[in-house]
Amino acid sequence: MEAVKPPPIRVGVSGIDSSTQFGNKPNKNQINPQHMSFISKLPKFQMFASEKLGLSTANVDTWMDKYLSNNRDNLQAIYDEYCVWHDNKGHWVGETPDGRIINQLR
Repeated sequence: MEAVKPPPIRVGVSGIDSSTQFGNKPNKNQINPQHMSFISKLPKFQMFASEKLGLSTANVDTWMDKYLSNNRDNLQAIYDEYCVWHDNKGHWVGETPDGRIINQLR
């Protein structure tokens, strides 16, 4: 005689929805200082900042952190300008401004 197993117990998890900020849908281009620190390491953001400031990408590590810390209150405006630059440049049609592959987002 074969033992009859009970149906499996399924456990769900509930909590704060990570896709929202405490119930408020974030702007898709919303930026925070930690995210901007990541973005600033991307070569295409470094190219944007270099063009904007007229500084060399050869020594980007020496001026990027200072640029971001001096503009801490304007990070959203800088990121928004970067997103427009990124789209207009047209070199990375398969990527978002933060480097994610577009068809992986679906």
